[in-house]
Amino acid sequence: MSERYIHTISKAIIRYPPGSTYGPRINGNYEFIWIIRGTCRIEIEGKNYNAPPNSVFLLQPEQHIFFEWDPKETTIQGFIHFNLLQEIPGLGPVSLWPTQLILDEDDDILMPLLKYIAGIREQGDEAARILIESGMLQAVITFVKRWTRFGTVALSNRNPTLSDLYRTIHGMLENMNSPVIHLETLAKKVNVTPEYLCRLTRKGLNMTPMELVYRLRTEKAAKLLSRTDLPVKKIAELCGFKNVYHFSRRFRTLTGSPPAKYRSLANQGKVVPSSIYEVSNPIQR
Repeated sequence: MSERYIHTISKAIIRYPPGSTYGPRINGNYEFIWIIRGTCRIEIEGKNYNAPPNSVFLLQPEQHIFFEWDPKETTIQGFIHFNLLQEIPGLGPVSLWPTQLILDEDDDILMPLLKYIAGIREQGDEAARILIESGMLQAVITFVKRWTRFGTVALSNRNPTLSDLYRTIHGMLENMNSPVIHLETLAKKVNVTPEYLCRLTRKGLNMTPMELVYRLRTEKAAKLLSRTDLPVKKIAELCGFKNVYHFSRRFRTLTGSPPAKYRSLANQGKVVPSSIYEVSNPIQR
């Protein structure tokens, strides 16, 4: 008998009338949510996420959640509640898993898979249970690995200005002479006002321009931690952090682990290093 990784609790596709809300509530288990039509604002642990069509969320137990659906039209949304029975090999700690993925309209894997699973009638049928759980395992693996493969780059490619912003920050981090990157400098380099740039990144990436800077700094650091033996202090310097304390605090906030622990997990193959920021000429072990 094959190992079981997932137990599915409930699933459905529901229509929410315009302006509906739900919560706040504490999530009791893992939950996939995906938007088929309409929009939704989801507040997770105090952070707001815009959920347009083709958005997929993976919520975790004990998270504080609030939903506010489209005020003008009916929203069609699917959900699947499930429990993890054991660690899924190759995906690393769940604390490092992403929360949101915005799919392309022609996505031919994750969204159809979730819709298919939601439509399977179980009714005590062992064959149906196995089919659902194997499908859910594939959905979780696809969600986590799809994010680590595309991540911020995929989101930034949806808008030329965001693409320019990403390339600008990327170039500044490659030629880091100072830990300071100013909002005004970024806006000037992509030919927009600081105010417009802030609105654009909040709408397209659910973060401010400076949050994106620190995310890319941290992702570069994660690559160096997992691929080199450089001291943490040197990595902090190469990635433009003011000092080791500042680096450790920022790194832990984003990844859930301090740098030394992240390196240890990477050495054990228990993290999926992000491919959002590719390190040039990494030093091999």
